[in-house]
Amino acid sequence: MPRFGEGARAQGYPWLLPGRTVQNGIAADEARVGALTIRAASVVGPGHRCGQPAEPRQDSYRIGRSPDSRYAIVAVADGLSSAAWSDIGATAASSQAVTLLREQIEAVGFDRLDVKALYGRVAESIAAHAAGRGVGTSHLATVLITAVIAEPDANGVARAWVGWLGDSSAWTLDPRVPLWQFSAGEAKDRAAVVVSNEVAGRLPDTPHLAVDGYVTLAAGAALALVTDGIGDAWADRAGNVNEYFANAWRSPVPATRFTADVGFDAPQCLDDRTAVVVWNGSGT
Repeated sequence: MPRFGEGARAQGYPWLLPGRTVQNGIAADEARVGALTIRAASVVGPGHRCGQPAEPRQDSYRIGRSPDSRYAIVAVADGLSSAAWSDIGATAASSQAVTLLREQIEAVGFDRLDVKALYGRVAESIAAHAAGRGVGTSHLATVLITAVIAEPDANGVARAWVGWLGDSSAWTLDPRVPLWQFSAGEAKDRAAVVVSNEVAGRLPDTPHLAVDGYVTLAAGAALALVTDGIGDAWADRAGNVNEYFANAWRSPVPATRFTADVGFDAPQCLDDRTAVVVWNGSGT
């Protein structure tokens, strides 16, 4: 596990369990989809796992593919800490998003993906979960970022569609440049005296605020979808966290090492952290 500066005191505290049955504190995957290579990991943050009572991991991700393996599908959700059941909302959002994107690809094709329709239906699913528990929709509040990455063309270039609502973010990495570059998401104003964590858009209440766009990945380049537990650290130019991850993830690494990296230790980095990285190529 990489450590930056003096780290965070909470990182060394024992991991405690929440009072109810929740998802695992750590999740990880690795996969190949055609010419695309995927690594994914999610780790409950130090600030959530050492309190009394401990909180569940409020991040969730899902990865999938189209039936013909021409497209990789990714969804990363970050439940709001202020919402009592946000882990349930995040899990519902990521799972439903991958299922619905697979359906959209089959129905309308990659170039006509509809972010409003997608996030609207995901919102309906989360609202149904809230109704089933007899609580208001705000109790399951979550943000969501999604991506569909197409197989490379004849020149080795892969296009990716990215849709998002809230402060999770997408970053791209050119293997020749030792820095992850912000590409999509709700950018925070780090020039302000106080960096606000307030989220303007969220599910299931404001799906109409979702936006989307396309990015391109040259051969060997990578696209990362991350929650703000990682995105905030990458955006902070005062440290060398971004540079470390640009070098460590220049090419695919084993899922075990990827997960250890996601569990990094850095001052004031206490939130859950989740990353799904898709490389255009195997990196070998």
